[in-house]
Amino acid sequence: WIKSIVGFHYALIILILAWAIKETCDAAGTSSYLVAALSGMLVPSILPFLVFLLAALVAFSIGTSWTTMAILLPTMLPVAFEMGGVALGVITALHYSAALDSRANREFVAAYRARHDRVPSYYSESMYTGAKWLVAAAEAIGGNVEDATAFVDALRVVRLSDLPRGPMALDEYGNPVENVYIRRVERVDGELQNTVIETFPDVSQFWTYDPVDYLAQPLYSRRAVPAPVP
Repeated sequence: WIKSIVGFHYALIILILAWAIKETCDAAGTSSYLVAALSGMLVPSILPFLVFLLAALVAFSIGTSWTTMAILLPTMLPVAFEMGGVALGVITALHYSAALDSRANREFVAAYRARHDRVPSYYSESMYTGAKWLVAAAEAIGGNVEDATAFVDALRVVRLSDLPRGPMALDEYGNPVENVYIRRVERVDGELQNTVIETFPDVSQFWTYDPVDYLAQPLYSRRAVPAPVP
């Protein structure tokens, strides 16, 4: 464990330095300068390729992806937003979108905006959902969380329908069963958002496959030959 602690402090130093570089870029107004300097010079279609090259160069120079992301995300995203059209129309799938039109999500987004002055990401919503899950389980056993066995059992049977992401439960293997949303990036009222264009309800880790048949398959390996598609 001593070796683990020694190894961990290197990662901690990298994270601290990454944070310091990010704060320096913010204080220097790097993103504002890049927006002013590049917005009228670059074609939106080449920005992803340019960011890729820049990320490769920075990562090669400093040897860490953490610092690379700490520098590039807060500097290049404003450039992409100001240029417009870079992400418009992109279609993704996820279990949450801040643009979900439900009472629970509208209230969550409004409260999050009021406190943080930004749109919540799915990371923010996940932490909120996790907290509600813990509270529901604790209430189910009368707050006696010292009884670890009862608390874990309660966590497994919690079912919530008023989450920002929509209804959610756990399957018998302890994995979530929840909606999956097909989202398209659109600009609404001057902001980019992931507009929900299709909803697949109650998606489990097995999707439409039979759990027994699915689990009978070999673990993922480069040597495992996938079954032919009929």
